[in-house]
Amino acid sequence: MHQAQRGISLIELMVSLALGLGIVASTGYVYLGSKQTHSLQEAESALQQNARFAFEKLSRDVRQSGDLGSTLAGCNIRSFTNVLNDGSARAAIGSDLYDIPLEGFDDPASAPDGIDAAAYLKGDVLKIAHLEHENRAPETLLDITGHNANSATMELKKTSAHGLADGDIVVAIQNDCSHAAMFQITQLSDNGAKLKLVHNTGNSTQPGNCSKTLGPVTPPTSRCNAPAYTFEPGSKLVKLDQQQAATTLRYFIGKGDGGQPALLRQSGSDAPEILVDGAQDLQLRYGIDLDGDNNVDRYVAASEVETLAPGDSSKSKWRRVLAVRASLLLASEREVGSSPQHIIFNGEEIRPTDRRLRQVLTATIAIRNRL
Repeated sequence: MHQAQRGISLIELMVSLALGLGIVASTGYVYLGSKQTHSLQEAESALQQNARFAFEKLSRDVRQSGDLGSTLAGCNIRSFTNVLNDGSARAAIGSDLYDIPLEGFDDPASAPDGIDAAAYLKGDVLKIAHLEHENRAPETLLDITGHNANSATMELKKTSAHGLADGDIVVAIQNDCSHAAMFQITQLSDNGAKLKLVHNTGNSTQPGNCSKTLGPVTPPTSRCNAPAYTFEPGSKLVKLDQQQAATTLRYFIGKGDGGQPALLRQSGSDAPEILVDGAQDLQLRYGIDLDGDNNVDRYVAASEVETLAPGDSSKSKWRRVLAVRASLLLASEREVGSSPQHIIFNGEEIRPTDRRLRQVLTATIAIRNRL
C-alpha cells in the first residue's frame, strides 16, 4: 500500500517566496544600477563629444585670428587707423581684421556690438577676425610706388586687372607692417602707365573720410585728427570689398533650441549658429606677454588685459595676447543622476535643482600668427 504524497508546508512556501522575492529584488537592483551607470556614461560621452566639437571650431578660429592670407603671412600690423566716417559701411567691410582681430568681453550685462541682442544670454564673449584667404583673389594686393601725405595722393603700380574704382574702401599697409590705414578712394585716375588715387575728406561718396591724413593715433586723440603719415614705396594696398572674405566671428552663450542655453557662433551680421546645446556658461582667460619675450607670462580676464598688458592703446594691449584658455560648463540633455549635482565653475559652486549631469571642460589655444 502506497504512502500518501506529502506536500510542502506553509512555512516552506513562505520561505521559498521570500527567497524568490529577494532574488528578484537583487536582480532588479543590479539592473537599475547598471541602467543608471550606462545612462551616466552615455551622457558623459555626449558631453565630451560636444566639447570636442566646440573646441575644434574655436581652436581653428583663434589660431587664425589676424590672418591676412599667404601674401601677407607674418605681417603683424602694430598700429591701425580707420578714417572712414561712422556708418554701416565701416562694420560691413571687416575692419576688425586690421585693428583688433581678437578681443574679449567679461560676462557683459547686455550683448556687445555686433551680437544678436535677442539671442545673447550670458557668459564671456570672444570676438575673432581673420581672412578666409582661400577665397581671396590675388589681384587685391597692389604695390604702392609713391605717397604724398600733404596732398592725400597715392601712386600705384598698374596691373591689368587692378579692379579699383572711385568710392572703393581700401587698406594701405606699410612695407614693414608697422602701420596700416583704412580709407575710401575719393578719386582715381589712370594715365596709362600708373594709377593715382586721392584719399581726401568729404562724404560725396558714402561713407567718406573724416581725415585725409592716415598716421597712427594714440587715445584720446580722435582718429579724425590723425597725423600726417607717408606710406613708403613697397607698401601694399588691399581692396576690401573685393576680397569679400574678411569675417568677424563672435562666440557666446545664447538661446538654443527651445530657448535653452547653448554655445553660439555668429559670423558678421548673419544669424547665430548653434554649436552645442546645453552649454550653460563660457569663461575665457587670455595669456599675455608682459615682457616682450613672446611667451605667455600670465592668464587674465579681458578687463585685466586692458590694465596689465603693456601698450598705449587697446590695439597694442590685445596684440600682447598669445593664447586663449576657454572653459565650458556643459549640461546633459536629460536628467540622469540620482540627485542634483554640485559643481565648481570659475571659482564658484553651482547648485542646480535638476538631476542633469554637468561637466567643466577646458582647452588652451595658441594664436598661430603671434608665436
